[in-house]
Amino acid sequence: MRLFGPADSDKYAYHKLGPGDAEWVNRLEYTNYPGGVMHFHNAFDIDQKRILPYLDDLAYVPSCGLKIVKDDEGKMLHGETFEGNIVDITDLLRLPMRVGGHGEPEPVNPLTPEDVREFFEHVEETFYMALLRYCDLYPLVVNTLLWRMRGHALRYSSDASLGIHNDNDTNTLMRNGQRWESGREIAMYQVTNGLAYFNDDYEGGEFRFPYLDLTIKPKTGDIILFPANYIGTHGVAPVKSGFRYSYLTQFGHGGGHRYEVTEPNDSNMWLPPVWMPFLAQDLHKFQQTEYSHLDTSGDRAVGLTMSTTLEQTREAEGGAVGEFIAYDEPVGAPA
Repeated sequence: MRLFGPADSDKYAYHKLGPGDAEWVNRLEYTNYPGGVMHFHNAFDIDQKRILPYLDDLAYVPSCGLKIVKDDEGKMLHGETFEGNIVDITDLLRLPMRVGGHGEPEPVNPLTPEDVREFFEHVEETFYMALLRYCDLYPLVVNTLLWRMRGHALRYSSDASLGIHNDNDTNTLMRNGQRWESGREIAMYQVTNGLAYFNDDYEGGEFRFPYLDLTIKPKTGDIILFPANYIGTHGVAPVKSGFRYSYLTQFGHGGGHRYEVTEPNDSNMWLPPVWMPFLAQDLHKFQQTEYSHLDTSGDRAVGLTMSTTLEQTREAEGGAVGEFIAYDEPVGAPA
């Protein structure tokens, strides 16, 4: 299933639970940790000899919002913050290199070979199936998951790490009575993060959740879903040897601050967020199957029922917006 709209293909840019997909969700093995962290084991296959060199060719040193100062030959000298402070270039080189964002080539772009594109589309589809299981366990999250970002890749070399942070932080500052704005307000709307792991033949690089007292060393093909807010504060320990490849995506709600969420049929770029029209309906369909964690009476072990999770008696507080896509319309139908 292609994840771009008609501007790039004849397919819609959304997922929808199809024949056999409930069984796919059920086949996903997972460990459910406290704090909303779900670790899906061996969720997808990867041809490392094909995918990892592709990422090596595209990976770049991230600017992290800094102005990068270079010499006449293009060599990076140092970084400069918005306030004019100098950042040693070695600090940037200790961060993971990225594929996607900051105007650089995205993991899937017009030059991406078809087999590589199909791999990333399969990973994104697997994320969606994992998200259905996540919502099955944490059903009240579903009304806060209205859009998805397709992912970008991270490549950690030896000594690279990622400091403790949370992805709901917009980097807006209130300091000494002065408010400093941020160019990434989208972060305030991020609810659930997804990480996919492309290899495990490295030392170090453990994934840490300090507030949850949890450390995970994922295997190739694993996926982790976790809260984007401060409860899901996380970091990556320094890689001691080898290279660590992962792939990050986000799910969230809201919008309108310096960015735009794309309508599914208009999506023709990989990274920008796109509305997910059918997550609630797909979850409702999945929870009618034998594979859901709802029992036959609709009750859950935590005391929530289907009526309190999916059929909440909430009225709309504004008019209808965006395009309408009928749930029974087949994916891939002409626009």
